[in-house]
Amino acid sequence: MKRLAMLRLLPLSLVAASTVLAANTAEDTLTLQKTPGQQTTNQTDALHDIHGPLPTSEYPPYLVEAAIALLVLLLLALLFFFLKRRKKPQAPPIPPWDMALMELDQARQLMHSGQSLLYMDQAGQILRRYIELRFTIRSTRQTTREFFARLNDSVHSPLIEYQMELRACLEQADMAKFAHLLADEGHMQQMEEAVRAFITRTRPELETPGGRS
Repeated sequence: MKRLAMLRLLPLSLVAASTVLAANTAEDTLTLQKTPGQQTTNQTDALHDIHGPLPTSEYPPYLVEAAIALLVLLLLALLFFFLKRRKKPQAPPIPPWDMALMELDQARQLMHSGQSLLYMDQAGQILRRYIELRFTIRSTRQTTREFFARLNDSVHSPLIEYQMELRACLEQADMAKFAHLLADEGHMQQMEEAVRAFITRTRPELETPGGRS
């Protein structure tokens, strides 16, 4: 009877043993997954997409920065030299009548007895230059006789009405230059007044805000 009872209890023991073994196995598995000091990671977090190799610069960053700085300095240097070499705007030319009057004022320092020959020659040259620039008539390389011979051939010349005054001034200048005829201060003063009056009468009329002057 005892043997029969033991045989009946044997299957129950096997079932209990297998249950205990399964429980121990599950506990061991849970214990391994929750080892102290470790954190359980999500399986999806551990997965990453596979990417190709990241592109790298052929030159170090500091070389690129140095090249950019050098280029900027070169551009600044070129700009500096361009501005330095750029031509400054030229002042407008002085009109011939203003230039002649300025030269007459400068020649006044020669208006004394010791420099009479030089003054008369200077006054004659100022008059000739003004005629050439103002009327486009070559007079500086012509003698007084050649100048008036050509003037008489041009009936429509604007200088015809000033012929007497011009002849007097140029002949006095020739007498001082070639004949060394001294002139006193009175003659020099008359020479300056005659040349100044001719320049003033033949210069163009100047425009003013209220009309012509």
